[in-house]
Amino acid sequence: MQFAKDLEQGKIESGFTYSIKNFYAKIRRRLLDLGFLTFDYKMDYNKGDKILVYEPTVQPIPTWRGPPGWSFYRLSWELCTKWNDEFKRKGK
Repeated sequence: MQFAKDLEQGKIESGFTYSIKNFYAKIRRRLLDLGFLTFDYKMDYNKGDKILVYEPTVQPIPTWRGPPGWSFYRLSWELCTKWNDEFKRKGK
């Protein structure tokens, strides 16, 4: 939720904004469909309730160089590599 708010207020990238409604309707849905995000219900022990938690999924790709040329497979490999690097830096 905080990421969506920051995106709407332009805090993620200078000069770029994106509405919360569009984020949840389009981007989050695509990330879930492609397997980049998974969600699960975790227990909030302070309130005693189950809460929905989204977790990034590290993509199983080869670590050696990607496929040759600029094909769909190469672009997918580039995307997954950057995705994995992002969450390795954050310690996830």
